[in-house]
Amino acid sequence: MTIQLRSYRGGALVEVLVNRKHSEWFVFDTGAEKTLISDAAARRCGLRPLVALARQHLFRFGKGIIEVRPAMIDDLRLSNGAFSARNLLAYVLPDSEFEGDYTGILGMDVISQMGVFSLNASCLRFHRTPLVMRSLARIPATVRISKCLFSLQLGSGQPIQFLWDTGASTNYLSPNIPPSRLRQRGGKCTTIPVEGLRVHQVQEDGTEEEVMMRRQELWLFSKAQLGTIPLQPLPVYRYSNILGWPGQHYGVLGFPILTEYEITADFVRGRVFTRRYRWNLAGTYGVALFAEESRGGLRWFLGSRIPSDGSIPEMPRTAELLAVDGVPVGSWETIRLIQRLMFPQARQSCSVECFDGRRTFTTVLRAVGVPYFGLPLFYFHGIYLPKAIFKFEGGYLQSRIFLEVPKELKGVRGARRRLRVDYRDYSWHFAY
Repeated sequence: MTIQLRSYRGGALVEVLVNRKHSEWFVFDTGAEKTLISDAAARRCGLRPLVALARQHLFRFGKGIIEVRPAMIDDLRLSNGAFSARNLLAYVLPDSEFEGDYTGILGMDVISQMGVFSLNASCLRFHRTPLVMRSLARIPATVRISKCLFSLQLGSGQPIQFLWDTGASTNYLSPNIPPSRLRQRGGKCTTIPVEGLRVHQVQEDGTEEEVMMRRQELWLFSKAQLGTIPLQPLPVYRYSNILGWPGQHYGVLGFPILTEYEITADFVRGRVFTRRYRWNLAGTYGVALFAEESRGGLRWFLGSRIPSDGSIPEMPRTAELLAVDGVPVGSWETIRLIQRLMFPQARQSCSVECFDGRRTFTTVLRAVGVPYFGLPLFYFHGIYLPKAIFKFEGGYLQSRIFLEVPKELKGVRGARRRLRVDYRDYSWHFAY
């Protein structure tokens, strides 16, 4: 039986029926040990509070430590009845902890009881008959009741344990691993500016403090392998001194891997398999694009954000872009040409001519697939114009950008134009 999932902010939502009363959208989260539900949904579905367990329960989240209360779900079943659970212990969280259209989190206490199932970015399938495993690749995994750990080989050295967390929109590394050890494994680091990212950090005196992060580390590994599956180049994020990072594992393998691979799990027997099910990926050349108005036209600048591998010449920090595939750029009419650099297909190549202030040179860029690596494309591609408005709307697999140039830019050809970029089903469409 197959259940269609709903994509949401780099994760997936599944529709569940709680106590046979109301349908709710829960995050399918293999990284959560317990099933959680919002206070409003608990009242709406008539959850019974557990007086015997009424003592204070504290959960540690990315936002810090919050207080929850236990409740009993008499009956929980998926939308099509493929799976059901009775007398399920859940924890009620304040409504402020849920941002968006979902009202709960389906944790490993329920997922581990689902038997044999296959999961990808768009659907969840249950298997009632034994699978033919010859077409699947075995993943080295440690399966427990509350978590599933993968042994991921990063560069040289011993494999690193990664928690399989379908609720994470990107891949993460533990701050407990020093950067020097990551460099020994062949990792390359770059710093990416972020806005509006609040995390709780542990101070030197052991207290907690909410801080606004301005930058984050992105590590790119040229050699990464999960069993017999090559994942290189594998980029992962690393935050320093984040509160409550578990000590049992050193990384998080997030939901984006499911956009290219389908994972089949049998938690009862402790076996996990995978197969590639999607090849049509978007990509990135690992460069940043900047634009500025100049004499009624546009000057495009290109800067390196991700260190390139040995087959690609290292690019200067910033260079003026002169031509793409031999076609000169420099006007509003060449915006469509720029999309070759912003959103290429995976494994495409592109020739660019640049001027670094001293010399003109030509180099060939080769794109790598992005979605399953967990790289939000917009961290690498920003178009900056004087007084321009840059908007981003939508989720992980369905997004929209608006670039509005205000009418105050008098004399600029193309002023008051509105560039719209739609991302649907791994394809980009431009209109202005």
